[in-house]
Amino acid sequence: MLRLFFCTLAVGAALSSAAAAQEESHASLHFLSAGQVDLTKILPAPPKLGSKAQNKDMAISLAWQARRTPAMIALAQADSDRSVFRFGVILGDSFAKDRLPLTVHFFDEVAGDERLVGAAAKTYWDRPRPFVTSARIHPCVDQPPTNSYPSNHATIGMLYAQILARMLPEQRLRILARAQQYAQDRVICGVHYTSDIEAGKRAGAIEAFAMFRDPAFKKEFAEAKAEIRSALSPAR
Repeated sequence: MLRLFFCTLAVGAALSSAAAAQEESHASLHFLSAGQVDLTKILPAPPKLGSKAQNKDMAISLAWQARRTPAMIALAQADSDRSVFRFGVILGDSFAKDRLPLTVHFFDEVAGDERLVGAAAKTYWDRPRPFVTSARIHPCVDQPPTNSYPSNHATIGMLYAQILARMLPEQRLRILARAQQYAQDRVICGVHYTSDIEAGKRAGAIEAFAMFRDPAFKKEFAEAKAEIRSALSPAR
């Protein structure tokens, strides 16, 4: 489905004018230009309070809350970290900050761009988080002060996954599955709705597509890829 989505994206529907927050922060962008990706014009609006879709979202959140285990809570709490090195769960101990300085720098820039793009969307839709809407929701992670839609964790997880999957194509399915779990943990712990993370995953794919068009991104991508593949290669 992502391949089909990328093809649709390529014909020009997804990249459009910037939100005001991005315009003001364009000097801080690394791989995206101001106005290149405006999620408010790409993503659907979140469900409205009182709607059937909102009620379904809440029911899913409550169901996850009822079935979460200590192990699920522990993983969700660890996954509150927005670092790409949370993918070390599947890539192994060699995928670590202290071994990959070029990778650290590259993904810090990627995350910085995503933060600016996502902040504009969150401000625009201003959707309250589940625990704000209902006292029945009891988060198992720190309560974020920002709005709910789209999920920045789901966005950054998918953005990381799209990049890592091109660096390590032989690990693609495991990387994408890890991104799915990373996003789902936000619903499990009561700080996002399912529609938040679905929008976030779509946003991450959009941002990855846009970044891969940037020459500076391609250069740093190649350097980080070489570093990662070298670190993960078995010693000879």
